[in-house]
Amino acid sequence: MEPFSVVAACDEKFAQHTSVMLRSLLENNPKIGLRIFILVPSEFPPDIRSMITNSMPSGEYSLTFLRVCDQNLCGTLASWGRSWSGYALTAAKYAAGLGGKLNRRPSARWRRSGPIWGWVSHVTYYKLMIADLLPAEITRALYLDSDIIVRGDISDMLHLDLSQYPLAAALDEKDKWPEFKQNINLGQSIRYFNAGVMLLNLDRWRSENLGRRALEFAAAYPHQIVFWDQCALNHIIQGNFLILSKEWNFTRADVDESIARADHAKVLHFTTEHKPWLSMSNHPLNGEYWKYLQRTQWKHYVEPNKKSL
Repeated sequence: MEPFSVVAACDEKFAQHTSVMLRSLLENNPKIGLRIFILVPSEFPPDIRSMITNSMPSGEYSLTFLRVCDQNLCGTLASWGRSWSGYALTAAKYAAGLGGKLNRRPSARWRRSGPIWGWVSHVTYYKLMIADLLPAEITRALYLDSDIIVRGDISDMLHLDLSQYPLAAALDEKDKWPEFKQNINLGQSIRYFNAGVMLLNLDRWRSENLGRRALEFAAAYPHQIVFWDQCALNHIIQGNFLILSKEWNFTRADVDESIARADHAKVLHFTTEHKPWLSMSNHPLNGEYWKYLQRTQWKHYVEPNKKSL
């Protein structure tokens, strides 16, 4: 059987968390041949790359680092004729885009690959280039965010029929927010998905230029972007995706709704700013992250505000 491709993306800041995610994936799926690709910035440190590699368990899989040249990415975007100098993102626009549901006022920044704020970096936009970065013979892939723990066998998800769709993904809590969806030109009947777990039909992505169109939307209409690549991709997909069961992407909103249902979750996703590696996190399942962390090269990690205690 051909190995299945799994894609992650990280910079040096998120290397630890990507290692934990991949460790959990490989430990819980030892019988699936996996071909893992990690998208990293061109200046990604060799010692961090070695730490990630040495954090993985033994098994039948391959691990490849694909360097993304940010300068070339920006050049590609610029070639579409967009002007980058006039964009100023404001916290007020983000709050307006969330329909008043944003209870904090984040500082917004602009990178030519798209708007960023909060806990993310421009690396979050790398996922939109997966179809261009992976070898052309790869026609299906699973993308996983770094703030994820895989808790079980994912083979059933990998074999879902995607012939009629460009991707499969779980619904996001913001699917129920009318004003939010309106801000990215989604009709109320069009569903909004979470982009942290996506099963991708790369043939469709390539033939329809989905990733590049999403990047172009983010660049052209930054005032409409709230959740980075996710908003841009939802705008382009316009609801044409296969809906995944919540067991494949169990978010903080799902935990708050029913902690009991978490027992059946195969993929746990630490959405929101309450990440398990931060001491201020109040997520009831933080221990899942720390369990796998102890099996990586970052096992001596101490939460930042506990170092002085």
